[in-house]
Amino acid sequence: MKILTTNQRACRLALLAAIITPLFYSCTAEPQLPPGIVITSESTTHVHAVISDLRVEDYPTLARIHALFTVYYKGQETTDEKLKALAQLRFTNLACVVLTDCRLITDRGIEDLSQIPTLTRLGLRQMAITDAACDTMVRKMRLSRVNMPNCMNVTSAGLLKMAQSETLESLGFSVGQMTQDEVLRIIRTAGPKMNRMDIEMAPSSEARLDLSVLRQAGERKGIMLYAVRNQQVRKL
Repeated sequence: MKILTTNQRACRLALLAAIITPLFYSCTAEPQLPPGIVITSESTTHVHAVISDLRVEDYPTLARIHALFTVYYKGQETTDEKLKALAQLRFTNLACVVLTDCRLITDRGIEDLSQIPTLTRLGLRQMAITDAACDTMVRKMRLSRVNMPNCMNVTSAGLLKMAQSETLESLGFSVGQMTQDEVLRIIRTAGPKMNRMDIEMAPSSEARLDLSVLRQAGERKGIMLYAVRNQQVRKL
């Protein structure tokens, strides 16, 4: 048996390290992501990312984030085309999409999101969607939580349909121009799983409401009611 000298052993170990190290890092390194993707979570199993500025042509790179759980959009850079591109990626872990002040998103964008079967939660603040989007969410999606304040094109009829969903557990909305009777109907006819409503109200709309009557209606249905004033949430 050939006995190696100390120098020979050192050389062989160095050569082996030179071969293995690149292979190791190529397997464990994080995926290279383009500008426009901002990871906001530390978890490797439930990844949250802001993708408002991601270009449509770069959307396929999102597929490298296998544990993508929540995506956030904000502002005028968000379009229906981007939501369609997101839906085409066929995620198996994506559960939540949050859209804030995305006024270019239409009912068609919500229709595209309905193609993501894993979605259970939507945030839709200050959107231009209409009652048609509510119909899509109820008929084509199995959502458990939806927050949609200040969606001024959604009427009481659309909110009523949302509240009566068989799967929805939590619903957030604005009083807007609704009457006391319209808000009461939303509470009283809510679906079987509904247990929480966050009601955003400006001083002018709150003045039209009898809060004690709303509280009683919520208690009878087993729904916790919360008032949202100036982004502060308190039990009604």
